[in-house]
Amino acid sequence: MFSSAALQKYCSLFLHNTNLYIIHNGRTWITEKTEVTKDLIQKHLERKITIGLQPQKEDGTVKWAAIDYDAHNDEPIEEIQENLLKTKTNLIKVNIDSHIEQSGRGYHLWILFEEPIQRDSIERLIKQFIYHSAELYAGKQKIRIPLGSYQKNKSIFCGFLDNNLDLIQNQEEYLMNIKPTSIRIIRDARQKIRDDKTLIKIKPISKTKIRKIRTDERWFTFNKEKKNIEKPKINKSKAIELTKNTKHKFVLQLLFDMNLSPREIRNIKIKDVRIEAQILEIAKWKGNERKMLLIPGYLINSFKENMKDKQPKNLLLMGARGKRYNLRTIQQIRKQSIDRLAPEK
Repeated sequence: MFSSAALQKYCSLFLHNTNLYIIHNGRTWITEKTEVTKDLIQKHLERKITIGLQPQKEDGTVKWAAIDYDAHNDEPIEEIQENLLKTKTNLIKVNIDSHIEQSGRGYHLWILFEEPIQRDSIERLIKQFIYHSAELYAGKQKIRIPLGSYQKNKSIFCGFLDNNLDLIQNQEEYLMNIKPTSIRIIRDARQKIRDDKTLIKIKPISKTKIRKIRTDERWFTFNKEKKNIEKPKINKSKAIELTKNTKHKFVLQLLFDMNLSPREIRNIKIKDVRIEAQILEIAKWKGNERKMLLIPGYLINSFKENMKDKQPKNLLLMGARGKRYNLRTIQQIRKQSIDRLAPEK
């Protein structure tokens, strides 16, 4: 559990674009275009939910950037580690601090700034330090933020690591001692590189690999050519708007806005909903695990309406005869809502 001072420090470091975030629902990332609050950050730090943020604000500025080192294509972890540490070492040469964080298949290297800085400018600078294949998050791409759970395995804690890549014991103390890099240091770093190109070494460790950096495009390629199958685009908001039946509209919001499956919707019980915390717990179909989803604020009243006069063991949604919704019924509600859009095609 982090103290209120640590929460304040964390927010000062990572909260810049507060207009949207991504949250992992147990299967995939979902984008939520709502305000990022301290309460949301606290739930992430308490490992109740796993969220990610977008570094770039609408004005084109960032207050942090992250380099993602993942073991793609069976690359040896030792090679990833050496490339990571070489990047960190070269940043130190120009007085830029960076912070290593444990990730599921590799590591994240975080660079934090004292003041907002233009994304294009800082991206060009950081690219020069990156060894080998890596993903640079400095624009509109979203990335999971530190000190939470790894989205695919909640037992993995994504904490900060020392230079030996061991987990730091006192994460709060480390967080409180982080000093963001000033604009003056960034300016001096650019000048130092102009004066002495030997400060940065960009030759990859493995000679058989090509040095590639991903920014807004994917850096890796596939041997097999992918078939581009175009899926029909659905105006989900319009489909919900055109649905007059209140209960059917709620079902569509669970399908489209919370990305729940028909099977998950028909099995939601009153006890699975925690209104005050805005959390919905879903039992996974296989195994005893449960996943937690954040309920969007605009759906709170709909949940409350469907929870009226019901016991914890009761189902949230029931059919006209007071029985559990049939899977086919939910599928038909979805199909009918899409069919209403047909005249717009």
